[in-house]
Amino acid sequence: MYTKDEWRNYYDEKEALLLSKGYEIISPLDFYRSLFPEGSLQGDNNFDEKGNVIAVKLFADGGYKRFIIRDNLKGLDSALGTDTAIIPPLSFFGKSYSEKFAHELFAITVDIDYVKPQHLKNLLSYFTNKQDGSQSWRLMPTYLVNSGRGVHLYYLLDTPL
Repeated sequence: MYTKDEWRNYYDEKEALLLSKGYEIISPLDFYRSLFPEGSLQGDNNFDEKGNVIAVKLFADGGYKRFIIRDNLKGLDSALGTDTAIIPPLSFFGKSYSEKFAHELFAITVDIDYVKPQHLKNLLSYFTNKQDGSQSWRLMPTYLVNSGRGVHLYYLLDTPL
C-alpha cells in the first residue's frame, strides 16, 4: 500500500495534469451552487415541498456531525472545513439519509478509488479520443473532482429526478 505522503504527491501530480489539460479549479461554493441551483432547495424559513441537503462531516476519531444545507448554502463552509465531508447529490426531507426521505437526485456521481496520475491520464484520454484517433467527447462528466486518492465524476442532470 502507499503512504499518505505518496498519495499527497499523487494528488498534486493529478492536479497539475488536470490544469495542463485545461480543467479549471472552482470554489466549493460555486461547485455546489451548480449542483444545487438557486431555488432548488428549501429556504431558511420556507418549509415548502423542496428538500434540503444533508452534509456529514467525519472526524478522525470516528465521530461525525450532520449539517443541513438549505437553498442559501449557508453552513457549507462549516461542513467542508479540512476534514472529510460526505455530500451526496440528493435532497432529502428532514435530517435522515434514508431512501424513505430522499427527494430529488441532481447528479449521477461515479467514485473511482486509488487513481494515480497514469490512471487519470488513461481516463482523460478515454473521454477525448475515439479508437481511430479523432477527437470526440464520450461520457465527459460535467465535473471531475480530484478527491485525494481517487476521482469523482459528476454528471449533472438537466432536471432532477
